[in-house]
Amino acid sequence: MRTLVIWSTALILATAVNAGADEPTLETDDQRTLYALGLTINRSLSPFNLSPSELELVEAGLADGSLHKTPKVDLETYGPKIKQFQEARAAAVAAAERKTSQVVVDQAARGRARQKPPRAWS
Repeated sequence: MRTLVIWSTALILATAVNAGADEPTLETDDQRTLYALGLTINRSLSPFNLSPSELELVEAGLADGSLHKTPKVDLETYGPKIKQFQEARAAAVAAAERKTSQVVVDQAARGRARQKPPRAWS
């Protein structure tokens, strides 16, 4: 969890640097490294399957932590809920993937049922 907080803080710092720009400029090695840091942080956040509005909340928390502002929630209360939140998201994604997979399996089964057997079988 501590690693997630550290990476997330770095993401906010990288985001704050480029807040006024539509697209970040990657002209220096430091800029490219910060961008790579953001990509790395994304890997640890991807299991959460965040919506754009949820990502804004994560960014706000990162910014407040990075800028040493007073937290809007008690980390001792909500920190332990992060794992439960991630597990619930992972379960929802898995359920959606199972449903999609079942549709594909059903379509394939229907397609095989309509196929005529080879002439040797007739």
